[in-house]
Amino acid sequence: MPLPRIQCESLEEYVPFLVRMVAKTSWLPNPETVLSLKRAAFPTARARKLRPRFSRIVENDEAIGMYDDNTTPRWAIRWAHGIPGKGPQGFGYAHVWQASDGSVANSGVTAELLTRPQDQAA
Repeated sequence: MPLPRIQCESLEEYVPFLVRMVAKTSWLPNPETVLSLKRAAFPTARARKLRPRFSRIVENDEAIGMYDDNTTPRWAIRWAHGIPGKGPQGFGYAHVWQASDGSVANSGVTAELLTRPQDQAA
């Protein structure tokens, strides 16, 4: 038997508070740094079936990147912020904007309390 749908009020009025909370508790990419690169800092693409992890992406006989299993964005964000090792406990890596281009410029380190519901919904 399906569960009844719960109708909730709009959360729109809480958005400014949530944005401030995430901004104060997260490591986010600096927009000026991202714009100054004019290219991918870590040119990787999520590995698909038939493409081994860390194999090269080749275009016109030139290696332009590598295939990955979505690990390099976490490495890149930690490196960019000087976060050693595996990073802090209780934090996760998530896209900043819903419409993601998959780049590191759209990734941040955020408290798992704030990222987990979005990641589980995807």
